[in-house]
Amino acid sequence: MKRDWFDKKLRRDAPKRKEGFRHLPLGYQELDRKQRMKIWLRDRDMTLADLAEKCGIHFSYPGKILIARTEKPSPEVRERLLAAGIPEDML
Repeated sequence: MKRDWFDKKLRRDAPKRKEGFRHLPLGYQELDRKQRMKIWLRDRDMTLADLAEKCGIHFSYPGKILIARTEKPSPEVRERLLAAGIPEDML
C-alpha cells in the first residue's frame, strides 16, 4: 500500500509529454535529488525516522537535511549518514 502511494505520487510529479500523458523519466539521473532520495529509501524499506535512528540523530533531522535542504549537516552527522549508506550525491 505504501509503495502504491509513492508510485502514484512519483507519476503525478513526473513531467508531462506533449500529448498530456505523464511518464516517468527514463534514467535515474533524470530524476531530481529529492525523488532519487525517496527511491533510495523505498528500495531499502526505510523511512527517514529509521535513518535517523540508525544514525543516532533526531527523527526530523534527516528530512531537514536530505529532503527540504533547510539545514546543512555537521561534519559528524555527514559522516554518520555516509556510514549508513547514503550516496555522496544525495548530501
